[in-house]
Amino acid sequence: AAGGAPLSSGGARPGPGSGGGRWLRLGPTACANLKNRDKKGRSDPFIRVRPAAGGAGKVESARKDDELNPRWEEVLTLELLSDEASVLIEVWDWDHKGNDALGFIELPILARPSGGPETFKLRGNSQEVTPGVSTITLTWRTDGTVAGPAPSGSAARTASIGEAASV
Repeated sequence: AAGGAPLSSGGARPGPGSGGGRWLRLGPTACANLKNRDKKGRSDPFIRVRPAAGGAGKVESARKDDELNPRWEEVLTLELLSDEASVLIEVWDWDHKGNDALGFIELPILARPSGGPETFKLRGNSQEVTPGVSTITLTWRTDGTVAGPAPSGSAARTASIGEAASV
């Protein structure tokens, strides 16, 4: 659901600090010059983060209604397998009848375990992005454990591999 309480990890995966994997913390995040994929109003973007190798875990941000230059202050937290080399960071336009892609990047977290704030050009086809214009700016780091609470005023959202967070 958009906004609301943080999603918590659980299930069969080991918890933070148990040696079962790494954690990706992503945020704050902003996009600029997103395409308008709505017939009425403007796009309602949200971010989805998932392992690039096709793992089942994912985490999603809150939805920003009618916004082509959104900013998310929340910190997204995703549990990764220890050998996870990269994650896909996808931007979507939320719609009642199905979400529309607004672009993506692949972030090589094994080669670059932390960084930012850094701006990347979103990739996608011409319906999804304006080449060279649609961007995402983010800060990230990977840890062996989740380090402390989310910054004041932001909502942390967490999902474990095998547990889906939905918008």
